[in-house]
Amino acid sequence: RMLRLSGEICDGAIIMGAANPDFCNWQLDYIYQGLEKGGRQRSDILIELIVTMSIDDDEEQALNDVRAWATSQAATFAVWKKVPPAWERFREEFTTAEQVYHYEEHLSLRAEHKHIVSDEFVSSVTVAGKFESCISRLKEIARLDIDRITFALLSGGRIRRLEELGQKVIPALNE
Repeated sequence: RMLRLSGEICDGAIIMGAANPDFCNWQLDYIYQGLEKGGRQRSDILIELIVTMSIDDDEEQALNDVRAWATSQAATFAVWKKVPPAWERFREEFTTAEQVYHYEEHLSLRAEHKHIVSDEFVSSVTVAGKFESCISRLKEIARLDIDRITFALLSGGRIRRLEELGQKVIPALNE
């Protein structure tokens, strides 16, 4: 409902929850429906995607870096009446996450609840892994009908992550 409403009356919309092109397109479709209902053009709204990312040669470490964020998203998805059909397979994880997610440990890298979602789900909602695979995934996302991508900075090593974005990721995306 909120995505439709944003298309209908807002000057901007933030989509989040998944760094997955199919999921993003599913969300974009709701914005387009709102644009149509409001008699508006795509140029009337700025669409931003928030992406959580960890680049590491150790792919398991990269997944663990973003796992707490993925778990918070799973808890949020539990109450959604609709999710993309391909995501129905994660419904049980959403329900479990909602039941055990502790907001006092929100996004904590040490939170115990972060281990309740599968690697498959974490990989679906984040960009995590080796540099080359992350760049490939980001290029795929950048081809979507979005105006901006914002990178959520993870806890720990924020300066290093900012430097990595500025010195390596952005230049690689421009190639």
